[in-house]
Amino acid sequence: MSYAVYSFEAKQIQSYILATNKLKDQIGASEQIESLCADGGLLDQVTEKLSQKPKYSRKAGGAFVAFFEGDNARKQAENLQAVWTFAVQKTIPGLHFAHGIGEGDSVKKAIDQAFIQQRISNQYLYPELPMAPPMAEFAPRSGRAACSKDEKGDDLLDEATLQKRKLYDQLKRKDAFLITKKLGKFGMEKPPIWP
Repeated sequence: MSYAVYSFEAKQIQSYILATNKLKDQIGASEQIESLCADGGLLDQVTEKLSQKPKYSRKAGGAFVAFFEGDNARKQAENLQAVWTFAVQKTIPGLHFAHGIGEGDSVKKAIDQAFIQQRISNQYLYPELPMAPPMAEFAPRSGRAACSKDEKGDDLLDEATLQKRKLYDQLKRKDAFLITKKLGKFGMEKPPIWP
């Protein structure tokens, strides 16, 4: 039997979360990373759209190892890699990551190959989108190309900060922060007030 593995890991997470000094941006960034592999999160949405049901040996926070078996295992892993890379770059711009695909006649060999490819991939820098044209204004908080202004209209925002704030505002309206759900699992009588 043939096995293929796709491994993914978000890198420089602290740098991404602390890219600006606003608490709501940091909370939004933390929630983005946490929702990557959460139940019903981005990974589940992508695999559902691809009609895939991979098995996971690791799936938490900003990392996962998905493996496939069968004759078309390599093709399934490549499809997941292509769509997942696009989805992460579109929904969480500016996040650095490393990923790799491996295959073999056992899961262990496939995972070992995938981790080797992941270490190689870690050395690459992927371009951040949107690319800044020569005459672009830059967001003062991050130094990246500005694409919008904040609610008040006095602060320029880059795409990554804009996505963080959108998620923060959306979760605040619903009171659906993942961190409060996690803390509630530890037996706290009252859920924490966040933030």
